[in-house]
Amino acid sequence: MSYGTDTTYKTKAALRRAVEEQGAENVGVFGTSMFGNEEAVNVAELAGTNAVIVGPDVYTRRNWYANVKVKRDGTIYIA
Repeated sequence: MSYGTDTTYKTKAALRRAVEEQGAENVGVFGTSMFGNEEAVNVAELAGTNAVIVGPDVYTRRNWYANVKVKRDGTIYIA
């Protein structure tokens, strides 16, 4: 499933900084689906999955794509 961000994160680097500074548990994204099962989740919930985050606007401007990864030490980061 793909997830979108609000316009707060205009670039992937901005999303990456937010995750580093605020923690993955405190940065939210929302699910996108044409079937109506959208849900809001935090970035930490997507760690280690195949989910893709799209920004800055999932509907009109898909300028960047990001995945949520986990380092060996357990740190969550945006790739």
